[in-house]
Amino acid sequence: MTMTRPSDHQPLPVPTMHSQLRETDDTAAAYDADYYLWLQATRSKLARRDFASVDHMHLLAHLLAPRSGNHWRAEVASFRKQIRDELDDSPSLRAYLNDIYEACYTDARDIAAARSQQPLSAFPERPQRPLEQVLNPLSS
Repeated sequence: MTMTRPSDHQPLPVPTMHSQLRETDDTAAAYDADYYLWLQATRSKLARRDFASVDHMHLLAHLLAPRSGNHWRAEVASFRKQIRDELDDSPSLRAYLNDIYEACYTDARDIAAARSQQPLSAFPERPQRPLEQVLNPLSS
């Protein structure tokens, strides 16, 4: 088996489960199994205008559900767990996550300011907690 090396200007592909879910029509089953992947698959189908295969029931429930503080805390807890699971499966991703942590924080700060309609200055310029504490706030 001959393996070719990508040219230096092309990024190496990062294997994910996302592509598998995006190609399936059974996003309703995915909703309970992995919310983030369900969300990505639904977004992809909506962007392609593939309305027939969208999980309408869960999408409408998601859009109609009130966004209380408890909802967002549950979302954050779910995403933290998914990240920790991915890191358990692929420990070498931890170095990559450390490399992009501050850039991701900057993006999140911009998004939070836009969504909350608060000035960017209302949010700290730099992360207030180390990555390990963000991923597992009970660890400190």
